[in-house]
Amino acid sequence: MTQEHEKTRQFINRFGNQKLLFFELGVGRMAPMFIQEPFWQLTSQLPLAHYVNINPQDAMTHTQITSRSVLIDADVDQALRAVQKLKSQNPVSHQSYLKTPRVPKQEPEQQALGMLEQAPALLITAANGFSISEGFNWFASDAVFHDLLGDLVDQYGLHNMLEAVQYPYQSKVVQWRVWARIINRYSSHYHTSPLMGNLRQIIKGRPYYIWTTNPEHHFNLAGLDHVVENEANWVYGSCQTPDHPHVDLRAAARLMVGLKQERELTEADLPRCTTCGEVLTPLMFAPKPQLDSQQVAGLNKLVRAHADQPLAVLELGVGDQNPLVKKPVESLLHQFSEWNYVVLNQKPGPVPFNLQPRTAVIQGDLKTNLAQLARLMARPSKAR
Repeated sequence: MTQEHEKTRQFINRFGNQKLLFFELGVGRMAPMFIQEPFWQLTSQLPLAHYVNINPQDAMTHTQITSRSVLIDADVDQALRAVQKLKSQNPVSHQSYLKTPRVPKQEPEQQALGMLEQAPALLITAANGFSISEGFNWFASDAVFHDLLGDLVDQYGLHNMLEAVQYPYQSKVVQWRVWARIINRYSSHYHTSPLMGNLRQIIKGRPYYIWTTNPEHHFNLAGLDHVVENEANWVYGSCQTPDHPHVDLRAAARLMVGLKQERELTEADLPRCTTCGEVLTPLMFAPKPQLDSQQVAGLNKLVRAHADQPLAVLELGVGDQNPLVKKPVESLLHQFSEWNYVVLNQKPGPVPFNLQPRTAVIQGDLKTNLAQLARLMARPSKAR
């Protein structure tokens, strides 16, 4: 196969700047990623290329190359015989074989709704955009940031939450002043948000897994337990000994915040391992945060069980260059051709060309759009 791929590459390099025709004969939709989607992508990339598809049932093209596509909805042999006669006969007499390119007409919301409703299971991905919609933003220098860490902001010249948790403070006491305030505000008093409630409505009791880089632990706190936290979380802490138990840090954070921190907080107040007495570090800030093996096993089980089914990947606020979620999930979508892809983001990035026919992108406010999808899914089917 390597030699054949190399011959194909050489052929494309030789003729790619000329009028090249991609001529597709009877290629079905069982495995489009091997022939059809590469043809669409090459036609899009080569400005002088055109695409012809002859198929009695599945003559279709992609929206990006509609103007350079000819679809012939007929038996392949009959169509080829008719094409042979075109040089000597009036082309108009053969227009019965040609049809307008068949491309999706649905609005993104309706397309996403169909994908979500038919899905036997969901793989949900979430990152900073989802956290922002719940009120936490790593990168903002806003009123919330200054209200929470104001005295430390001035003392250390901090610009945002991410800088605050990564700053090399002179002692564990100062470090824990930062961690305690953040944990207490965003996790100790968490109540299920409307955003999380809408997500639960969309799941509707189906098998699911949530793959996230968000550290707040909100999915679990909202009762959604099938979660892989790719960068761990700040709710639980550990010492440096791997087999020592993890400790819930919320109670300790509440106590520390209750003290007059700048004067009264000492090392004696810091949370410690119940086994060795070492000062704890939130899991996500540990030197080598480890993925939970049970979480990963559960996710792998979901993937295997639905590899050949129309599972829906629901992406919520994941940045275009996110290496821990975005890229691995796109690899899964390339691998499993029956899966569909629903993207909700304020500013979504480009979707890989060969995933576009099974992708619905809804741009705009995440809270608004997720609420709209939840409302549509809650309505009786006849009302939609």
